[in-house]
Amino acid sequence: MHLSIYTMGPVGIKPNNSKIVSALQFFKRIDVFSPETEHLFSIEFDDSPDNPEYYTNPDNPIPNTLILYFTLMHLSDNYIYLYNRNSSIDIETIVKKPEVLVFSWEGEPVARYQLDRRISSFSVDEKNGYLYALIFPDTEEITSQVFRYNISEIK
Repeated sequence: MHLSIYTMGPVGIKPNNSKIVSALQFFKRIDVFSPETEHLFSIEFDDSPDNPEYYTNPDNPIPNTLILYFTLMHLSDNYIYLYNRNSSIDIETIVKKPEVLVFSWEGEPVARYQLDRRISSFSVDEKNGYLYALIFPDTEEITSQVFRYNISEIK
């Protein structure tokens, strides 16, 4: 059995349609492509696993020790925003605090925001300097909870 490392990662296109971004969940790697799908460059991380061990044991194809990295993305004309979940696949074990990493469209790191909770989606208001995040409900009632983080220092 084979699992493509791209299958479950976020993919998006720059608002002006000039670049496509693909991020991976099981490796800490971001790839940027042209609209014609030519690979332009990769953003790689020193602490990315070389070869995560999944699908090696038929009884447990995706072990709970597997780390989830990039699961959400927001793309603007100015920046690439990626949510690094930093948790094991069992969702309960947080390896490190979740964070939003920000990169320029040339692949240069711009900012890193450590979050105080896991989020289920996010959007960025660059004009006013806020990141809005929807969080998982912490009660049995199914209601949305939105948090606002100040990110104005990246302008």
